[in-house]
Amino acid sequence: MLFALAYMVYNVPWLIRPFFLFMSWAIGLTLYSLFAIFRLTCRVQYKGLDKLQANQNYIYAFWHHHLIPYFITHLRYRKPHVWMNHPLWFMKPVHVILTLLGTKKIALGSSGYGGRKALEQVVDDLRIGYNTAINPDGPAGPPCQLKHGVLDMSIAANKAVVPLKFEMKRCCRLSFTWDQKRVPVPFSRIDVIYGEAVQVTEANKQQAAHSIQSQL
Repeated sequence: MLFALAYMVYNVPWLIRPFFLFMSWAIGLTLYSLFAIFRLTCRVQYKGLDKLQANQNYIYAFWHHHLIPYFITHLRYRKPHVWMNHPLWFMKPVHVILTLLGTKKIALGSSGYGGRKALEQVVDDLRIGYNTAINPDGPAGPPCQLKHGVLDMSIAANKAVVPLKFEMKRCCRLSFTWDQKRVPVPFSRIDVIYGEAVQVTEANKQQAAHSIQSQL
């Protein structure tokens, strides 16, 4: 446990760093390949794309338990993205997956681990045209309970939040994860539903939170 909390992705001891990077990329590439196989075998429908403006960038929000269907249905970004992600060493395979998706920047930070600085970096990038994706109940729950981070991000960057919902005809739940991550069954159907964009302000913060939560 102490080792798990002792090192970040940027300060792994040099003696084991080559092995750390090799294993991280091996795991990340393997998972990304599995996501690609799921994408080829599943039927995917994107609904609500007409609600998005082509010349706008957004904050895409979805529950943490939908990370796997998100990766499956967004294998390669067409627009620049920045992600905020946990800096602990065991998150490196996730950073590899984000890189393979085409993420241009990864802001290393989370609650208790430089989260405020990482949030500021994401806000700066949103202001110059980047998109981002965020789990409003992350990084560790409670599941499906909207936290204020996504609201603060929208206010600071003056960018709208687009709720993303994933509906799967058949899926499994990973009961050993805190959020019981959903994994679609191969050859099943995944519906990716884009909700109405919500611009958050200090004045409408409570109403905006309700609107986002109800669309997730």
